[in-house]
Amino acid sequence: MKHPFKRSTKKLILFVLVVFSLQIGCNKKPSSDQNNHLTIDLSAPGSTIFLPLTEIAEDIQMTQLETRNDCLVSHFRGFAGKKHIICFERNNVLHFTSDGTFIGEIMRAGQGPGEFYHIGAWDVDESERFLIIYDSNKDFIYRYDLDKGEFVTPIKNVTPTFADAMQFLNDSMIALLPSVYSNSEHHYLIYSLNGDVSKGPKREVLDNPRLQFTGISADFRKTKSNNIVYRPRTSDTIYQINETEMTPLFVPIIEKKRQSGNVTEGEYTEHIYLSEDYLYLYKNQFKHETNSEANSISITMSHGNFYVINLKTREIFDSRGLSAKYLGVSLPLWRIFPSGGNRFNFSVSAMDFIESIDRGIDGDQISPEDLEFITQLRKSISEEDNPIIFSGTFKENIDLSHLK
Repeated sequence: MKHPFKRSTKKLILFVLVVFSLQIGCNKKPSSDQNNHLTIDLSAPGSTIFLPLTEIAEDIQMTQLETRNDCLVSHFRGFAGKKHIICFERNNVLHFTSDGTFIGEIMRAGQGPGEFYHIGAWDVDESERFLIIYDSNKDFIYRYDLDKGEFVTPIKNVTPTFADAMQFLNDSMIALLPSVYSNSEHHYLIYSLNGDVSKGPKREVLDNPRLQFTGISADFRKTKSNNIVYRPRTSDTIYQINETEMTPLFVPIIEKKRQSGNVTEGEYTEHIYLSEDYLYLYKNQFKHETNSEANSISITMSHGNFYVINLKTREIFDSRGLSAKYLGVSLPLWRIFPSGGNRFNFSVSAMDFIESIDRGIDGDQISPEDLEFITQLRKSISEEDNPIIFSGTFKENIDLSHLK
C-alpha cells in the first residue's frame, strides 16, 4: 500500500554523502594544513535537537509488504527503489514490487545451481534493471534481470574472497570491497562484465584483523555522480575512489580511542550521503573487548550525533538524531540506509507501527482529514505482518538555519 506524506510531512530525512575531488578533513573551525586538508572538529558534545526528516528528504512513500507464508521478512535488509524492493533473508532473497506485491523468490540458501552459501555483497544498478550478488563461496558474481525475472550471464573469474560491499560504477564496471578478514592484498577490486579486473591500492597487512576495529564496518557507497566514498574498517579517514586511485577526502577529528587492558572505547564516523553542497554523517560510540587467547571480540555500539555539513560555508548542523512522522503518526526512526544514488530507506516492524498509530490516535495527533485513512490502515495491519518500508530521496537544496 502506498500513501503520500501530507505536504507538511511529505519529505523524509536521510543522510547523504557527497563526494568531491578536494582533499578534506574535519574541524568545527575550518582550517587548511600543508596537505591541503580541511578540518572540522566533531569532538565537541552534541546538541539535544532532533532533526525532522522532512527537512532533508522528499518523495517519501510507505509500502506494506505483502505477507504470505512464502514471503515472510523477519527484519528488512535490502534495496527499496522506485520499481523494486529486494529483501535479503537468512535463507532466501525475496522480490517485491515497489507497492509491496510479492513477485517471487530470487534465490535460496543451498549448495546447488542458483543457490547461495553466504551473500557478502550486492547492489542494484541506477535503472533498477539488474541485481548483482556476490556469494563468498563462489568465484563469480550473479547477475539477475529484475524486469524479466531471470538470471543472465554472470561475471566470471572473480578472485575468491570474502566481500563486505559491491557497487555498480556504471553499466559495465563493478567495484568490489574485500572483507578485512579476507586474504586480499588490495583495498578494492574493479571488474568489467567480462571479468577483467583492475586492482586498487594495496592495503596494510594486519597481524590479526579480528582484533582491529574503528567502526561497525567499512563504508563503501556510490554517490549520485557515480564516484565511490570509502572508509576502511581500520581507519577513520574517508576516501574518494576514482578508478584505481584512492584520495583522502575527509579526516574527522573525533574523540581519541581509550584503551584499558583488553577494552578499547572511542568514536567512529559513518557517512550516509554526499551531495554537491552537503555531507551527511553519523558519529557513533563503540566499546571493543578482545580475548586474544580465544581469538574473539565483543563489540557494543551506540548511536551518537547526526551531522549536516555545508561544504561551501563549512557550517555544521549537529543533531542527536532524526525524527519522522507519517500523517501525524510519529515513527520510531533508528537508522536510515542508502539505497543507491540519492535514495534511502528505513523500516518499521508491524508491531511498532501499530503501537505508533495507537499513540497518535489516543493523543489526538492526527488531523481529522487523515484520521479515517489512518484508522483503516490500522485495521489492515496485524502484528505478524512483514515490516513497513519507508523510502524516499534526499533533497538537493536545504536550509536548516531556522532550526538553530
